[in-house]
Formats: sequence, C-alpha cells, structure tokens
Amino acid sequence: MNEENLFTEKLIITSVNDIDETIQKVLSGKNDYFELKIDELEPIVFRFIGERFNREFVPIKTAEISAVYKINFVKYYNNILQTKVDEDLLYFRYKPGSFEVDFQQFLAAIIDKGISKMSGTQITLIILFAIGAWFAKDAYSDYLNAQKAKFNSDVALKAIEVLERNIELQNAKNKPVNKALEIINESEELEYGNIKDKTIYKKNDISKFETLEDEQITYETIEGQFFVKGMKDIDGKKYITLKRGKEAKFEAVSKLSNNNRLFESFETGTPIKLKINIGKDSKGKIVEADIYEIVD
Repeated sequence: MNEENLFTEKLIITSVNDIDETIQKVLSGKNDYFELKIDELEPIVFRFIGERFNREFVPIKTAEISAVYKINFVKYYNNILQTKVDEDLLYFRYKPGSFEVDFQQFLAAIIDKGISKMSGTQITLIILFAIGAWFAKDAYSDYLNAQKAKFNSDVALKAIEVLERNIELQNAKNKPVNKALEIINESEELEYGNIKDKTIYKKNDISKFETLEDEQITYETIEGQFFVKGMKDIDGKKYITLKRGKEAKFEAVSKLSNNNRLFESFETGTPIKLKINIGKDSKGKIVEADIYEIVD
C-alpha cells in the first residue's frame, strides 16, 4: 500500500451539493493533508424571463453576459490559485434568452494542476468555501453568511473571514449577475444558479449582488500596553485577541518564537507591552495584525 495514502484524506465531489459534506469531512477529519477530486459539477444557468426574451431575436445584451461571466470566472480562479488559468476550457451553450456555462474540463484541469493535493486544514477550507461561493445561487456575502451558521468552528470561521476580506473575489462572483439584472425591467425576472438549485431574482434584487471598490489597507507599526483577551491555535498559527484602552478588540497573529509571556498575561489579566504591525481599512478598523516583539 502506498504510504502516502495512509495520511491523505480523499475529498471527492460529484455535485455542488457535496461541497458542504466535504467541508464537514475536513472539519471532522484527523488528517491535515487532503487530495481533492471533482467528478462532476452542474452547469451554471442564466435564464431571462419575459416576452422579449422568447422571440427569435433577443436583446443583444443577453449574449454579452457570457463575456462578463468568462472574464470574472478567470479573475476569480486566478485570485484563488495565484496563477493564470486556461479560459479555453470554459464552455457555454446559448439559447434565446438563456445560456448555460459548463466548466467541468476547466475545474478538472486546475485541480489537477494547482490544488489536487492540499496541506493544511485552513487552506483546504478556503478553497472549498471559494468553490462553493462561485457555484451558489446566492450572492457572495449571502453564501458566506449561510456557511457561518452551518460551520460554527474557529477554523471554518477564520477561513470564511479570509474570503470576506477579498473584495476581488466578491466582485468577480457578483458582477455577472449584477450585469444580468441590469438588463431586465421591473416586470421581468432572472433565473440564476446551477441546474439543480436555482433562484428567481427581480430587478430590485440587484443590490444583493453589489460590487465594491478595492479596499485600500494602510500599514503601520504601533507600540503600547495591551490586554490579552483570548488565545487560540488554528492550523498551526497562534491567534491572540488584544484590547487597548477604549479601542475595539482585534485579533493578531503571534510571530514570536515563544508565547509563554502572552499566556501569562492572559492568565493573570495583566497588560503586556507589545510592538505590532497592523493594517487598517478605510474606516480605521484593524483588519490585519502581527505581534513581532515584546517590549521590556
């Protein structure tokens, strides 16, 4: 028997509906090394509902949505894999008023090339949640919020938080549906989702599929007395919840070689002086932080 197989979880997805079960398997498994295989995923469907879409000649903008979809599909997976993907493996079937997108060959290729074998529970969950978000009939944030309720564990919530902060992924997922909803009028509808699980949206649902400007994060180094309000290990990293004065609590990753003094501060409730690299969003909220020095 191949020794590698003794320590590898086989994750086989045969349908969009299998993704949640696969995520649960990752969370309950004892291994930290996973091999992913997708046998089949249902095509995505866009169907415009209204009299003018049933004619022999239909509004030309309906065909333009397929181009928007292709561009953003490629952006999405470029972002996840951090490498260029081959859009020639993406296929669609167009009918008057509707089209379906098939990406089975595309997914088989990128998984075989880029993510077939994954080390680390958290990176595995990030990829699975990202795949699930793209195939979902829901908007990006709606899908992730639903996943929070289903998988209320630290490692799952941390993976979802990483995806929530990724504005490029949100825009890529939402933009094709946003553009499709722009085409219809108040009396028309859009049916969207995968072949087995679709939802009908109306014109006023466009706000659900919002796209945002890329968030600008500014970085600085701060130093001061902090109270340690929590400590947890996720996927080999030590996450420390910190509080200073009247400022909001925030989470930082410890880059220290020894965390004993942080633990002592947590246990005793006494402050500890730290030097921290932080990243703030446009509203001044700390969205990234690394502890790299205890100041004596």
